[in-house]
Amino acid sequence: MSTSALMTVDEYLKLDVKPYCEYVDGVLYPKPVPGFLHGFVQLLLGSLLIVHAREFYASSEVRIKVRSGKYLLPGIAVVRPEDYESLYPAKPVFLCVDIASPDDRPGQLLAKCEEYHQWGVTHCWVIDPERRIAWIYDRDAEWLKLNESGTLIAGEIEIPLQEVFSQLPK
Repeated sequence: MSTSALMTVDEYLKLDVKPYCEYVDGVLYPKPVPGFLHGFVQLLLGSLLIVHAREFYASSEVRIKVRSGKYLLPGIAVVRPEDYESLYPAKPVFLCVDIASPDDRPGQLLAKCEEYHQWGVTHCWVIDPERRIAWIYDRDAEWLKLNESGTLIAGEIEIPLQEVFSQLPK
């Protein structure tokens, strides 16, 4: 659900309230408040990216400008050091990761990957900790659904899903 009041980009970028919101042409779209599993996977995956992708920078809940008047918030954004430019990336990042919350639908998250691809992001992952599955969705390729034994791949980055799902609370 969105708010109806229009807001300028400058006002949005100064906004520091939770739940975090995505911004489209003056309208705020609150992201679902993450549950424990969502937050746990986001933190764990961010740590694994730091270990498995040492030549990259990974950060969570970063506003990315996909076009003028549109900011999205991937769960994790990964950039090459030479592409790091500012507080809010304005050029395509290497990898966007979204973790599904109970209210999210996989189709919605894969559609969001399409928006990242249109902006120029090459790699996207969608992780569903409740169902212990994931999707890899690379630009110019079909999405690939993975079970617990699969491996998340984005270029030279590889993370076995077992490293993520084996650490989840039972």
